[in-house]
Parts: sequence; C-alpha cells; structure tokens
Amino acid sequence: MLVVAVGLPIMIVLADQLAIEASKSIAAGRTVLPVLFVAQVGVLSACAGRFIDNVFLRCVVFVWAIALVDALALLTMFFRPGTVSQCMMFALLSGQIGLLTIWGMMSRMTWPVRMPIFFVLISSFVIIMLRAPGMTPWRNESEIWAIILALQGGVVVGLCSILRFRGYRILPPIDDDHGAGAADREQFQFSIKHIILWMTAAGPVLVLAKGIDWLLLESLELFWAVVLALAMALVSWVTMFSALGSGHYRLRILMLSSVPPMIGLLLTWVTSRWTMSGTSSNSSWLFIELRQFGFGWVLWSALAAWFLAALLLVFRAAGYRIMRARRMVDV
Repeated sequence: MLVVAVGLPIMIVLADQLAIEASKSIAAGRTVLPVLFVAQVGVLSACAGRFIDNVFLRCVVFVWAIALVDALALLTMFFRPGTVSQCMMFALLSGQIGLLTIWGMMSRMTWPVRMPIFFVLISSFVIIMLRAPGMTPWRNESEIWAIILALQGGVVVGLCSILRFRGYRILPPIDDDHGAGAADREQFQFSIKHIILWMTAAGPVLVLAKGIDWLLLESLELFWAVVLALAMALVSWVTMFSALGSGHYRLRILMLSSVPPMIGLLLTWVTSRWTMSGTSSNSSWLFIELRQFGFGWVLWSALAAWFLAALLLVFRAAGYRIMRARRMVDV
C-alpha cells in the first residue's frame, strides 16, 4: 500500500517534471503530455483497485493520487494557450465528473447517501446557470466549459437513473464463500451488443429531430445545448460500457478508441454544415463557440473518454462490473 500511496505518486511527479522540461524545448512534447496524464491516471487507478483491498483506504489513496495529478495538470496545462491544453484540462475534469456521477448513481449505496450527491450535482448546475444576471450569454471560455460540464453531469445522471431503475449496479465480484449473496445476483453484464442496440435505437430519434423546425424555438441556445449534452453523454455512455462491461478486451478497446472521436467528428461536421446553410442560428453565441472550437471536439471527445476509462479502472481492477441483481430492495 505504501508503494501505491507514496512511491508511485513520487515517480509520477518526477516523470512529469522531465516531461514538462522536455515540452518547453520540443514543441511536440506538449502533444505528448495529455497521453502521459492519461497513462498516469490509468496506472494509479489500476494499482489502487488491484493492490488495496480495504475499500476506505482504496478511496483515500485513489483520491489523493488523482488530486496530485490534478495539481500537476493545473500547473502545466491550464494556463497555457492552445486547443490541446484546453482540451486536456477540461477532459480531465469531465472524466472526474463522469466518475462521480456513475459512482453516485450506480453504486450499491442507499438513497440517503445517493440523494445528496444528486442534489449537489443539480445545485451546481443551478449555480452556474444563475451566475449571469438576466441569463446574459457567457463570453468567458471557462464559464462556457463550466456549462458544458454541468450539462454532461445532468444528462449522465438521467441515463444512469434509467439503468438503476432497471436494477443495474456496479457490483463487486462474487465471493464463492457467500452462496446466498451470489444467488441474489443475476450474471447479466452489459456488452458491446447493448451499445449497438442503444445506438441503433437513437436513429429514429435523430430522424425525428431533423424534421423539427428548431428555428421556431425562442432561443436557439437550447437546441445547441441539447446537442452538446447528448454528444457528451454518449461519450460517457460508451466509455462506461467499455470500461465496466463484458466482452473481449480488444473489442472494448476498439469501441473506446473509435466511437468517441467519431462523435466529436460528427459534432464538428454538424456545426460546419449548419454554417454553410446560412441560417440565422449563426448568431447564436453557443453555436459560435462550437464552430470556433472546430476539430478540437474530436480531440476533446477522445481525451474525455480515455480519462474516464482510466478513472473507471479503479473499479475494474478491483473486480467490479455493471451487473443486474435479481432482488433489489433499494431502487
């Protein structure tokens, strides 16, 4: 435990210092930094889940290690200009919001513990939305990203609530010495076929949405906010199934590597096509931000997915999976 709690973070700090110094002299080094941070988060999560059996100590060590990575990322990337730095920092935040949301909604905790987490997420969203008097559009980039992260949390809460209502939980491995507990659990796990099914079911919804005259909305900000929230939620959805679902690891890695960038590419294509159409929505402040970010959405979606998957390794390394229980008292 000491190696994971102390030795590994020290090694990470030293590696970061070397990488930061290299990035100052080599331009390509800045592109490597996000990959390095993803690898660090994955190693910390896997080690904490694999080598620390006590749940409380595992959480303490994991939170301490991730806080250290956050501090290093804040010092090295947050204040630097450029799309890569911006994508990397907010992808890290997006991954942690996804982790907290999935853990809070899909764990075996009872409602007195889960409901405060839910209200904290909702309260955060309300506070962010009330920051601008008279609903004045935000022009500051950090505030725009705060809206994006809040939307992501809200949509993922809704999706996870549906799964929880259906009886799915993030459950620990079955202990052979506890036959009664094993009997209460149905060995049904999410797999790639369920992802394909959900994505196929989304087709008619998209067709219906295409036929709606969204220009009749009083504010087109709502339309682009919904588009962005759905795209981000789909990234978290695919990542959650890839990290904690069943199926061959190669297929899950392929899904994790291909689907999120495709979502970002689709978002970039939609904004570019909308611009060429010459509609009046081009004056929408949120649309302008989406369009200006351009290809950065592909980078952001890929980084957000890999950061979340790296964080969820703490569950997978400990043997946790998304499963369905036969008899659930708490819904």
